[in-house]
Amino acid sequence: MSDAERLATADSACKSTGSWRQWYMLIKVIFRQVRESEQWLIQPNPSTYLLSAMDEAIKILKSQRILVFKPGGTKKEEEEYERSVATPNLLHRFSRPDCVIQPENASHVQAIIKGARSKKLKVTIKCAGHSYAGHSTAFQGISLDRRRMKNVRLDLKSRTVTMDAGCQWGDVYKTLINDRRNGKGFIINGGRCPPVGVSGFIMGGEVLAIHQKLRNG
Repeated sequence: MSDAERLATADSACKSTGSWRQWYMLIKVIFRQVRESEQWLIQPNPSTYLLSAMDEAIKILKSQRILVFKPGGTKKEEEEYERSVATPNLLHRFSRPDCVIQPENASHVQAIIKGARSKKLKVTIKCAGHSYAGHSTAFQGISLDRRRMKNVRLDLKSRTVTMDAGCQWGDVYKTLINDRRNGKGFIINGGRCPPVGVSGFIMGGEVLAIHQKLRNG
């Protein structure tokens, strides 16, 4: 017997006998029909979609041996996640991105951006997190933390220094000053504070370490 037939039978029985069991049957059938009809009205939850997309992206990146850290993972993953999102800026102390991804080279960065774009996920790029305004702080989505990209290479012949995108100025100054093959070492117009990120500085942040001297002539 279909629900429509049960509904008609129960409705007829209720009108004629008023039995509580028939009333119960009527209510049960009505609720079932309402529940089934509501399934057609349910729309996908955007946050559920983003979570699913994030999980898919993470799975792909991990298969490429790219380091991904999420809250609630293993103890080591949890520690690395907390270390990455920690900030001395109290304005952004409660930032909790969905995950932290730490590339080790340019190919990793390309894979992360490509994967995030395909899944429509937000990416916040971080070098040292020295932005007071929070431009490098991720509150959702992916925090692309470049702290593992810290190689500095000094070429004395061409007198050039090459820095990875995750370098801090302290890393650069140490390489330039410690290399005394010319008897004096080298200096560069970089950030004033050693923990300032090279990338953010080059893109227009911070002030020069020798800014005061240049201003005074």
